[in-house]
Amino acid sequence: VLASASPSFPVLPALVLTPLLGALLVILGPRRRPELLKLVAVLATMATGALTLWLLSAFDPGVDGFQFGSRHAWIEELGISWLFGIDGISLFLVALTGILFPIAILATDPGHDSRAYYA
Repeated sequence: VLASASPSFPVLPALVLTPLLGALLVILGPRRRPELLKLVAVLATMATGALTLWLLSAFDPGVDGFQFGSRHAWIEELGISWLFGIDGISLFLVALTGILFPIAILATDPGHDSRAYYA
């Protein structure tokens, strides 16, 4: 299924877990400090954006199939596992998300309920 060897760093699981970690930090953050919540959201989305830019630069368009593959067992007894991989079409959708989210967070000011907005 995977067209190339996996890199030593699991970049695709990191692209999933980085925003999740940022959202958890925002949810656990102080409600009375919206500027801190925005900072955490910006840092999480910028880290995701940086991973996305690295993914764009390391992607080999000459290789067919999925790249940056990562397989993780989920329910071993049933043989169920997560398989992450990216191809040329999904690469640009991931890149679009990774680049636009930091811009969107920086450009907004929810005015109220910052925790729910930034999480």
